Amino acid sequence: MQRDELLRTLQSLHSELQQAESLDAKARDALRGLATEIQEVLNGQTASDQSESESEASVSDRLREAMIEFEVRHPQIGGLLERLTDGLSNMGI
Repeated sequence: MQRDELLRTLQSLHSELQQAESLDAKARDALRGLATEIQEVLNGQTASDQSESESEASVSDRLREAMIEFEVRHPQIGGLLERLTDGLSNMGI
């Protein structure tokens, strides 16, 4: 999955988060934060106190955890998270 496709998938995730009525505020905020971190990794922006590889590993780990959590309760969101996980993995992130 190329960077542009990952960005489109992130946009789809944002849209799903807007429409998912059954998603509680805490989960919605956590996913939005994770999406922002993924965007920063794709743009090469990382926190100054974290190396790029540490930031990428941290985001990938949290993304996998979120994917597992949402697969059953919110299949569409879970599917988008899975696509992001696979895409980042294919990019070596």
